[in-house]
Amino acid sequence: MIKYAINYLKSINVNVDNRVIISGYSEVAKFASHFSLLHPELIKFVIANGTSGCISMPVTNIGEYTFSYPTGISDLKNFDLDSFKKINFFYYIGSTDKSDPAIPDFETAFYEELDNILGTSNVIVRFEY
Repeated sequence: MIKYAINYLKSINVNVDNRVIISGYSEVAKFASHFSLLHPELIKFVIANGTSGCISMPVTNIGEYTFSYPTGISDLKNFDLDSFKKINFFYYIGSTDKSDPAIPDFETAFYEELDNILGTSNVIVRFEY
């Protein structure tokens, strides 16, 4: 569907990128994250809020634990890591939202307050591959 939309828009002379931004909240945020593993060549940016810690990562295993789809890539044949590395990810949650079970402590170094940057009460989590 994404390829069809891009091709159609180009056919009527609309200037569009070959990759898309996918965004969502809660279950749709999880879908956006999971979809990035399946079709990284189509995704430019993932914007996700309220994932409850259920994000997809390009890992096969950590120690003895195997990560299969949708949390990992152990069972994905021909996973395109080079395309995945080109995706920008922005996972965020409101700074007063303490309901995410994956976030036990908002004082950890993994979070960056955005109050001074965006004028909002959001925090972001930074991931690098």
